[in-house]
Amino acid sequence: MDALGSEFQFRTVAGIRGQDLVIVGDGDPAIGDARLCEQRGVSITAVFERWAVALKAAGHQTIAGDLVIDESVFDGQTVHPSWDEGELQKWYASPAGGLNFADNCIELTVWPAESGRPPFWEVVPPVSTIEVINRAKSAGAGVPVVGRPGASFRYLLSGRCGSRATLEPVSVPDPGMFFADACRSGLARAGVVVRGDVRRERVRSPSGALPSGFATIADYRTAIGDVMGRIGKNSQNLFAECLAKRIGYEHMRRSVPQSARGSWVSAASAINAFLASCGINTAGCVIGDASGLSRENRVTASQFVRVLTHMNKHSARGMFIDSLAVAGERGSLHDRMGVLGGSVVAKTGTLHGVSALSGYIGGTAHPRFAFSVIFNGIKGPTTPYRALQDELCRTLVARTELVDK
Repeated sequence: MDALGSEFQFRTVAGIRGQDLVIVGDGDPAIGDARLCEQRGVSITAVFERWAVALKAAGHQTIAGDLVIDESVFDGQTVHPSWDEGELQKWYASPAGGLNFADNCIELTVWPAESGRPPFWEVVPPVSTIEVINRAKSAGAGVPVVGRPGASFRYLLSGRCGSRATLEPVSVPDPGMFFADACRSGLARAGVVVRGDVRRERVRSPSGALPSGFATIADYRTAIGDVMGRIGKNSQNLFAECLAKRIGYEHMRRSVPQSARGSWVSAASAINAFLASCGINTAGCVIGDASGLSRENRVTASQFVRVLTHMNKHSARGMFIDSLAVAGERGSLHDRMGVLGGSVVAKTGTLHGVSALSGYIGGTAHPRFAFSVIFNGIKGPTTPYRALQDELCRTLVARTELVDK
């Protein structure tokens, strides 16, 4: 919000250049996000339906050329090199691209056929590139599993299926091609046919300017507040990575516009510049990624508290605090510290062996304390450490009540 402004919106543009349909990405992680679409009362493919209406209104019911995608707002590194390879298929480690759709994951729903037969299945979103190898069996009990054996769009369904179930989302290997397939399929269902191939090309300049001869037909916008809310309330890692890379692109566009691209390196440079502008001592601070999946990240509780204190005085203070989870009420804290009645707003942080909680005491309107608790090297369950975090919050809430009295 400091680098982009609290009024910032991601803007993905659809336009015609010659005979081609061109989609220019802006790194928006929210296109087709099921939770945000549900809040808006639309389907995850509503964006493509709206684009189809705009294309037909402009006389482009048939696209004779190719579907061209421009992902150049970001570099080509969609997966951080330090992420655990064993987790790359998980929804929380989905790749971050210049074009993204449906959290860059597929979700399979299965239900049994006759006993011993392969179960029925359907995939969301409905795209043509997904190939499901169904080796599961219908049986009296059990829930099958789905995985992606390699770096292709082939998914293996295995195990026993006893009843209807929606399986845990699995990431896709290539967010740009996934977006293109979903776009092409969505447009076709709405009556707009693309006859050519899908092709990657840098269309706009590094500074963000679209070329002459490009006719904008429609766009899709997502407000920064919506992205912040999915990060702070729901710990949506893809949103964090895309927002950081978008900050990195903006940072480079202002300093070296001829080679501006969002990357984890440029994001870290932008974030370090922000911390320095706040007067925060960054000694020992290492920014590997934005979601916290990287084991390279290093930060102290004191540095977190200084950021929180700074943001409490920031012009975007209200939006920032509103983006966080609220104890006993919403987000990742909805089932914690319910007795505190919304007096704690914070962001959780969890990895194997790590548990963290950082935020404010005193509610969203009048925070009285900023706090941060980070436990590292946990052996066994994190439950006792979360209990200590909750106890600290209860103590600070009680102290706040005493001060108010």
